[in-house]
Amino acid sequence: MHFAAAATAAIVLMARSALASPVASPSSSVPTVAPTSVMLGEILSEAESAAKDAELAAAGVAVDESVLAFSAGDAEGSLDKRSYLGTCGSCGIATVNGEYALECRCRNSAGAVDWTRIVLNRCLANANGQLDWRRNGGFQGSCSSYVLEGNRNFQSKCRNNAGATNWAWAKNLEERIHNWNGVLGCDV
Repeated sequence: MHFAAAATAAIVLMARSALASPVASPSSSVPTVAPTSVMLGEILSEAESAAKDAELAAAGVAVDESVLAFSAGDAEGSLDKRSYLGTCGSCGIATVNGEYALECRCRNSAGAVDWTRIVLNRCLANANGQLDWRRNGGFQGSCSSYVLEGNRNFQSKCRNNAGATNWAWAKNLEERIHNWNGVLGCDV
């Protein structure tokens, strides 16, 4: 095969794979393709979502729906990338298979709302005792415990290079975690 024909075939294959793997909420008919730099989380199953709603109800916590309604300036399909605090509610940290995950109820561009989560080990690293944004950073390998303040400021006890453990400075999760059409993802 000539070089030009091989290059054209490679471009066609890349285009087909990009079209075959759009990211979308199961309840959304508007697919959104996130850039390759984005680590996407997942939408919780119906059973997990129902359990989460029941857990909040049993604790007497009202589900925060205030940010989930479309505002007058929103157009359908406008949620390619948004601040999660502007389009998600009832956010908190959960432990999933031993890893800390940010979980929220997020709306997609079709207006549907689902529980979604992103495991923070996929987004954060321990850089000499301080939290830093890094793809698959695995901060929990040398950090423990956490505090989440105001649904955005995340702190953890991290070990530095000298072996001392201290609370790391708070990391504003809103800097790099966004709602990608109903799915939480971190841009790292």
